[in-house]
Amino acid sequence: MSTPNNDNLVPVDDAEQQLVAYLDGELTDDDRIAVEARLADDFDYRQRLQRLERAWDMLDTLPRVEASESFVHTTVEMISVAASQELETIQDQQQSRKWRVLAITLAASLVAAVAGFGWISYSASSENQQLLTELPLIENMDKYQKVDEVEFLEQLRNEGLFVSEVDDGA
Repeated sequence: MSTPNNDNLVPVDDAEQQLVAYLDGELTDDDRIAVEARLADDFDYRQRLQRLERAWDMLDTLPRVEASESFVHTTVEMISVAASQELETIQDQQQSRKWRVLAITLAASLVAAVAGFGWISYSASSENQQLLTELPLIENMDKYQKVDEVEFLEQLRNEGLFVSEVDDGA
């Protein structure tokens, strides 16, 4: 069975569409008046209208065929099957969309958790590193508070008194 190809269809120009609409009584009053004015002036346009009228008249002479009960039943069944397939497709797409949203949400949560853990680890380690660097000072804070002048402590440091205490072995 072949399907109609749009390339094989005869193009219908605007004038012909307008004449068909005129014959069907589908034009507005302004369009109907315009068509009738053109029909009065344009011989070719009148010829086209007469050809269309003859074709309409010939179609009216064809015997009417009533659809059989089985044809109606088969057509309704085909529509029902197509509708159920379309519904199934829509449900599958919705289910797929739910899974994608869930997967994206989980991935975003995982990325946020890893980034948060990394940031907290970095922050905590830098604070701990600063505390480790200042540990000798913190351990000897009581002793340093007894000294009145910072210059005295600097003099002791310059003489190498604190080298063994500050050295962390690194």
